[in-house]
Order: sequence, then structure tokens, then C-alpha cells
Amino acid sequence: MQGIGVNRRRRIIIEVAFALLLLALVAIDQITKYHFSHTLQLYEVKPIIKDFFYLTTIHNDGAAWGILSNQQLIITIGTIIAFFIIYKFIYGFKTNT
Repeated sequence: MQGIGVNRRRRIIIEVAFALLLLALVAIDQITKYHFSHTLQLYEVKPIIKDFFYLTTIHNDGAAWGILSNQQLIITIGTIIAFFIIYKFIYGFKTNT
């Protein structure tokens, strides 16, 4: 990374750290979903904090609250489009400084 400014180097480090944090969060999310979907029966309730927080296994084949149920292709295409729009907003409007 020789030849680039200190601010540019710092920005690269922050962006890589942010990407690694996001990757870790997605991995934790997927691991916990896999674990609980294989250890709990359908509609089984597991208390995490007594009288306050419980995990209940259910299956949702759509997006939030069952929207677009059984429409995985549409959900996948929408996710990809949303990713590119967000990416463009974050990185597409930067000026060379």
C-alpha cells in the first residue's frame, strides 16, 4: 500500500474491518439458524430469559411476515438489486480526493 496517503490507507482499513464485521454477523446468524432449526421441533418454545425472552421455531418461506411466500426467485433477485443500489449509493458518488 505504498504510495497512497494516510487517509486513504485508514479508509481501506476501516472498510475491510467493516466488511469482516458484516461477514461475521451473517455467519453467526446462519449458524444459529441452523443450530436451532436442527435442535428444536416445529413450534417448540425454548426460554432464553425466563418470563421475558423465548425462542420458538417456525418456518417462513417468504420475506418478513410471510410476504412473497414461496417466491424465492423474486426475493433473491430483489436482494441482488437492493445490494447493487446500496453499493452505488455508498461507493458510486465518491469523488477522487
